[in-house]
Amino acid sequence: MIKNKKGFTLIEVVVAITILGIISMVVYNLFEYSMASFFTGSKYSVQQDKLVEVVQKIRVYVEEAKSVKYDSAGKVLILSNYNLSDSDLIDDSSKAVQCWKFEGESLKVRSQGQSEYKNIVDGLDVSKSSFSIDASGRLIVKVKPNELNGNLKNRNVTEPLVSEISVRYKN
Repeated sequence: MIKNKKGFTLIEVVVAITILGIISMVVYNLFEYSMASFFTGSKYSVQQDKLVEVVQKIRVYVEEAKSVKYDSAGKVLILSNYNLSDSDLIDDSSKAVQCWKFEGESLKVRSQGQSEYKNIVDGLDVSKSSFSIDASGRLIVKVKPNELNGNLKNRNVTEPLVSEISVRYKN
């Protein structure tokens, strides 16, 4: 038997490398998961910001308007300082102060005197976004952003945000 032992045996080195490899894989997977969670969380935050932005922009102009109308498809909202009749429900009405429209993947607006619509908010799921007015006189704005996080349903805004703005005393 050798009393003066210097160094490690081959088995000790292999066991140490194996343990180091397992620990490295666990640390790498935790890092990868945390990075993926950060990016999907950031995209989810962007989706929520789009929803809030749409509602805030519309709310300001609805509160200033005297008359609020929308088309039967719920894709065009017309705001005016005049009393609008049902025949004024075309988005090129000369009485319209502003026409808001869901088109493409955007919410667009055209103000009086402008010939073209300009994009206000991009990245919306227009098929699930709409305007309507209920029986109690509330403008209901439904807005849904595009899904940015692929198949991760719990990391996307899956239902439209519904916001109600009182238009009871408007024509």
